Amino acid sequence: MEQGRVFICDDQPEVLRLLEKMLAPHYAVHTFSGGAQLLRAVEEAREERPDLVLLDVKMPEIDGLEVLRRLKAIRSELTVVM
Repeated sequence: MEQGRVFICDDQPEVLRLLEKMLAPHYAVHTFSGGAQLLRAVEEAREERPDLVLLDVKMPEIDGLEVLRRLKAIRSELTVVM
């Protein structure tokens, strides 16, 4: 059975670790922090097709709303929790 893919985008390492620890037993989890990694997350959304994105709103360099706009431009039906 194929695991669903979850992208976690947050600039706080402790939040990333906690969410990854909770979700990794059940999902293929990819974590991203900071502007450069968030852009990478947007690009990987084209190739890896995450089933869910957990996205922080307030982050340095690129805020979560801008990342959301870019993700939705790539895949409008993507489920994002902010």
